[in-house]
Amino acid sequence: MGCLKQARLELTIFIMVFVTYGYFHQGGGWNQNSRFAQVRSIVETGRFEINNYVLYRVVADGNGKTELRRLPLPPGLQLEQISLNASTGDVSLFQGRLYPNKPPGAVLAAVPIYFAIYWIERALGVDPDDWWPLTINAYLTTVFSVSLLAALGGVAFYRISLRLFPSAPAWTHVASTMTFGLGTLVLPFATMLFDHGLVAALSLFAFWLLLVERDGGSGSLGSAVVLLVAGVLGGLAVVMNYSSVITVSFLTLYAVWVVRSWRKMGWFLVGLVLPLIFLAWYHATCFGSPWANANTYQYNLFQDEEMMIFGMFGVPRFELIWKLLFSDYRGLFFTCPVLVLSCLGLWQMAMRRGMRAEAALFVAIFAGFLVMNSAVNHWHSGWSIGPRYLIPAIPFLSLPLTLVFERLPRLTLAVASISGAILLLVTAVDPQPYVGIGSPLKDYILPLVQGGEVALKIAQTNNTPPVVRGEVSANPIGFYESWFYPVFHPEIVQRQWNSFNLGEFIWAGSLISLLPLCCVLVLGLGALGYWSRQSVTDAPEPPMSTR
Repeated sequence: MGCLKQARLELTIFIMVFVTYGYFHQGGGWNQNSRFAQVRSIVETGRFEINNYVLYRVVADGNGKTELRRLPLPPGLQLEQISLNASTGDVSLFQGRLYPNKPPGAVLAAVPIYFAIYWIERALGVDPDDWWPLTINAYLTTVFSVSLLAALGGVAFYRISLRLFPSAPAWTHVASTMTFGLGTLVLPFATMLFDHGLVAALSLFAFWLLLVERDGGSGSLGSAVVLLVAGVLGGLAVVMNYSSVITVSFLTLYAVWVVRSWRKMGWFLVGLVLPLIFLAWYHATCFGSPWANANTYQYNLFQDEEMMIFGMFGVPRFELIWKLLFSDYRGLFFTCPVLVLSCLGLWQMAMRRGMRAEAALFVAIFAGFLVMNSAVNHWHSGWSIGPRYLIPAIPFLSLPLTLVFERLPRLTLAVASISGAILLLVTAVDPQPYVGIGSPLKDYILPLVQGGEVALKIAQTNNTPPVVRGEVSANPIGFYESWFYPVFHPEIVQRQWNSFNLGEFIWAGSLISLLPLCCVLVLGLGALGYWSRQSVTDAPEPPMSTR
């Protein structure tokens, strides 16, 4: 297709995906609260520790008016006490200093936008600790970091599909891209301050650059720059999430196969090492040693003495692999049924000359994450819809869908539509169901979307089980509190707006609030379908190598 037509499709894909991600604010939780606390600490104080950003209480002023106030953590608190009183338990404690028990990549990606927000608000005299500015700041910070980069990852996915499958009809590339962006677990987790969407995007861009090098299309940039940037992106993925070492390891092997020159390969390795040097410095600065990591001094809840590696990893278990794929508790194929069809696409790739290396790469990455997830003590990934630890592998499982759309268009479109409906519903209601709910879709999402309520069987300081209410934006937790110590009374406005979607500013608390987004999706998908069917897939990408 012509360059202008391709650019139009890419821009439309980006806008649709970004608007969808940015439509939702999911509220707080341990994971995102710890990260946002560090974002604030870096911007406001220039420090990594978050001691002064995890404890909030409602206090009354001299006139009896209540306000949210941020308090420093009392000295000498143990981790167990912190998790019961602060806004997060996803922390590590080293020599009295508190840090997120996560690598810093997602936080650093969010720092630039919060820096801009904070200084604009400071000039306007806005209090960033007041509950509504804090909530809006967390929302905007997430949208212009996680959501933005995840949407750009969708564009990378589209370019990879064009390059991998140049003979496929143009509409199939668009269909697989939109299925990946809106019909897999990438959708709900691109609306929260988690690292999974960021890792997926970085991995896709790194792989795309390796394909550019494979096909000799680096042009004036030169192989050195392309491979250096690909390596940096791989290293940044590890800075986002330690488990990305799985993706990076297999991409490195693939790079060796593509480059076949140790001199050129050196550029990739240099790029890969640079972010890892920073990560080692961060570990040494925060935890006293470059060999320590963000999990070394974390809450004992996440560690198990019987586990062999880092107190979290043991022997992979087949029964957990089955649950991670097929169960209604955390089954990937149960939540995203369209990914079952990816197996057909992988088989087609394996049978085609010149695509076996890529098929092996995709299988290796997905299998690596699946085996890793089955070996983790908290394999269920806590308060989560679906197996979120597998999300970094989902791009590589989704790419073969282009071939399946070509071979079985009606079936694939139907199953992709089902996946999209499930994930949109999950994203609209709450992607963070309590870990103790046996069937999140049946026992949590569906009752809530029908306007019901779900009582969670967890202990609180007042011994009253918390109740979650639908129809949409059900998570009542703010970025300033946890389930164990809710700051505001459940019935007041603050807790009702801790999570929201943009349509609720017109139809608060109603499923009708999704109507504007659905209109955008219908119009956008219609335009993409029309434009892609009017195009001929003589993409400007170089022909695929037959090595």
